[in-house]
Amino acid sequence: MAGKRKQYEVLVPFPHHRGAWTHKGQVLDLLECEAAQLRRVGRITPVAAATETKATKAAKAATKD
Repeated sequence: MAGKRKQYEVLVPFPHHRGAWTHKGQVLDLLECEAAQLRRVGRITPVAAATETKATKAAKAATKD
């Protein structure tokens, strides 16, 4: 059974697959178990949460007009 991957944006670079380093702003597909510790120490953030925030702001701005 394959795990479901989610997208995360890199906030602070860290060594990833085979010693290659990530870059700030890079989007990675990670399993929950891979992302848990990186989220805990503030190195990544879920992409969906950032997108929802922008969409919510846009919706609020549209209803004000």
